[in-house]
Amino acid sequence: MYRFIRNFSIIAIIFGMLGLFFTGCELLEGVGDVDDEYGFGWFGSEDLDNIENDISFGSGSIPTEYSLLNNFPPIGNQGSYGTCVAWATGYNHRSYINALEKGYTTSDMNDANKVFSPKYLFWAIPSGQKGSGCGGTGFESAYEVMLDKGIATQSETPYTDLGDCSGSTSSWDSEAANHKMQSYREINLDKETLKEYLASNRAISFGAKLGDAFMSWSSSDVLYDDTDTYNGQHAYHAMILSGYDDNVGNGAFRVVNSWGTNWGDNGYIWVDQDFFVNNFAFCAFVGTSGTDPDEDGDDQVDDPTDGIDLVGWELDDLDNGGDVNRIAKYNVFNSGTIDILASERWNIIYLAYNAFDANDFEILLYDYYSDEYGSLGENGDLNEDGDGVENWWNNVNVSSGASVAEAVYGDENGRFSWPYEMPTSLNGEYYLVLIADGYDVLSEANEDNNYFFLTDSNGEPITIINGVIQDELASSTKSGTPQRLFEDSPMPTTVSNNNLNAYTSGEILTMIKHRKETGEIARKAAMHSSKGQHSKKKN
Repeated sequence: MYRFIRNFSIIAIIFGMLGLFFTGCELLEGVGDVDDEYGFGWFGSEDLDNIENDISFGSGSIPTEYSLLNNFPPIGNQGSYGTCVAWATGYNHRSYINALEKGYTTSDMNDANKVFSPKYLFWAIPSGQKGSGCGGTGFESAYEVMLDKGIATQSETPYTDLGDCSGSTSSWDSEAANHKMQSYREINLDKETLKEYLASNRAISFGAKLGDAFMSWSSSDVLYDDTDTYNGQHAYHAMILSGYDDNVGNGAFRVVNSWGTNWGDNGYIWVDQDFFVNNFAFCAFVGTSGTDPDEDGDDQVDDPTDGIDLVGWELDDLDNGGDVNRIAKYNVFNSGTIDILASERWNIIYLAYNAFDANDFEILLYDYYSDEYGSLGENGDLNEDGDGVENWWNNVNVSSGASVAEAVYGDENGRFSWPYEMPTSLNGEYYLVLIADGYDVLSEANEDNNYFFLTDSNGEPITIINGVIQDELASSTKSGTPQRLFEDSPMPTTVSNNNLNAYTSGEILTMIKHRKETGEIARKAAMHSSKGQHSKKKN
């Protein structure tokens, strides 16, 4: 994997030793029937800088209380094993997402065919990413398994006969592949953010450190504070949020644990919201499942499209005199069967977004196609359009089977070549992406091939420091004239077998549309207006 789990060898040894103290290896007869010493099992070592942040929009006003428990499975019991991460992410989180999508109710969730197996998930995690025996693991490891292999149901792989948690999952992998996740995202640990996600029906898994009061909790009261020495039995632990109520105490989150119904408030606990975000929780995640636009993994969009179909076809970003001076070379094709008229008023956007936080982005170029300026066939400098974006306008119709550059220049071998300056504010790991129809104003049957993503030469994010690209970039421009009709976009996504959790094209488009509505796109684009203009380039 591109973002492999770091430093696990040392951590595995440490937690393997702790596992001898915290966990036993007696066999479980079923979920919820073991009352031995509580198991823990979160390593507490996530590399949060290299986990993709959720693209956050905010939801405005939220209710004073909200509960997701109608779609949760029954309280489970991990026993004395260090499998809490598998319970939080697999049994609770993945089962909840599935129930929400399928419309399952509380009674449905008593069916072992409708909930997912923490045993399968823990066993499927590579041995180098978990402690010896059943000695714990991390959130990244668990979610990456569900992205790559999926997760089997409880009926297929019941939580029994765990042994040393090192068995093969091969007999269950086929069924697990039917239940893959699409992505997981880190979210901020502040009260309003957590409540916004919960009120949007997004369950939240999280990692916490436990004090003495939590360990012995047996009440429906609110946990307001706890010891903070975190030694001995004080452990890193993974759990999940199922709701909140601002009227409980001073406002509390409802936490779902995996220690059976004899602990806490029948397996749950109310945790004060301020204590939760300031002292109790240390990281939090949301997840999604759904259809990957490239399910077969060949980086191709296979079905021809009747009507309009813009395809991001070519993209290169080259040095243009050193430092931040760059030149973008690109083209887009209308591979559909209908001409795209200038009156549609659509655009091409070229942007950079942070590989691990797409909320950090910059518009590099804005290429506008409209009948609002000049006469048909003309193009020129766009000093300011309706959004305040200073780049380029083109009053052209793009014929079926023709490239956009051909429409502008009247040459089927034409390509766009556009000098610009990379913003010096960019620092970190980024992807560059060309988006045809960046505001999604055209009605297309296939939206997934509007994109062309540019990576470094190894297919990984591009390191940019103060606007200066540090890596060799992948080269994409093709020689000659490509096949026009129904040709696939060469790089429609950065999601791949080596980078399963990358942002999808749909997420990027959703971000762009939302930022346009708020005016943020216009402000960013106006800050970094083009230093040049289109020029025709023949291959």
